[in-house]
Amino acid sequence: MKLVGVSLSILLVLSIAFALAAAESSGIPKEAIAEMQYRVGKWQATAWIDGVQQAKPSSETTKWVEGKYCIQITSSYVDKGKDIDETALVGWDADKKQLVENWYDSNGGYASYRYFLGKKKDSWVGSFTAIYADGKKLEGESIVEKKGPDEWEWNATYMDAGKTHTWRTINRRVK
Repeated sequence: MKLVGVSLSILLVLSIAFALAAAESSGIPKEAIAEMQYRVGKWQATAWIDGVQQAKPSSETTKWVEGKYCIQITSSYVDKGKDIDETALVGWDADKKQLVENWYDSNGGYASYRYFLGKKKDSWVGSFTAIYADGKKLEGESIVEKKGPDEWEWNATYMDAGKTHTWRTINRRVK
């Protein structure tokens, strides 16, 4: 009887150890997990397109996907007077060592943002490609800058028809 108890105890300890090792062996750097955690919550944003403040604030809700190795973002904003809803998954690209956001919107468009961590303090620095439903493609630079625990700023620039364009949002946590 004592042998069975010891064997069960050893099995229990081993199964806990294997579970902890599996959780820690995801291969995703702790810094990437911490950066995704920063975005978890509800946010409201003021947006500017080419320096013009948009009339209606946008909103974003970010939550962990089961397993806590990627986050899901749902967002809404107004573009040229039309309400747009979009959803993204943000995860880690182990091959390129980048955080990747893949977005799809209710207008039929999609975008991919790729961010390096550690290039600039408290920032995600990267690039994006956006494809509209009509096939128009935009490529540019993007940066997410943490301004504090409850505020971050997003800036993007791109060229279109020989002109530089900008997008900017100031995002504040909704409490």
